[in-house]
Amino acid sequence: MLNLALIGFTCLQFGSDYNWRQVTTGLNQANTRGRPAADTIDPPKPPKVLRTGVSDEVRTDQIEHWPVKCETRGRCKVCQKNVTNTLCQKCDVRLCFTFERNCYKLYHMP
Repeated sequence: MLNLALIGFTCLQFGSDYNWRQVTTGLNQANTRGRPAADTIDPPKPPKVLRTGVSDEVRTDQIEHWPVKCETRGRCKVCQKNVTNTLCQKCDVRLCFTFERNCYKLYHMP
């Protein structure tokens, strides 16, 4: 045990010195651990933009619907389970266009 009389402190001096050190060194700061308070939560993200697609008249007019390859892959609009890198240039819709599946033809037929 530490004898304060040997160091030259009285209990009152030690207590006031200890409290002063806590205040000046920041030991009494608010706890920053844990979940943030409700008022500090970031605002919610805006909703995703839903694509409406093209009208049925444009989709089935059979004029200038060219299949083009793109660099990225995405879900097919017709079967919705396969990914493809082929899309219709006019409709801007991803469609399967392989030997096994021809969703491109199914999508553009009336």
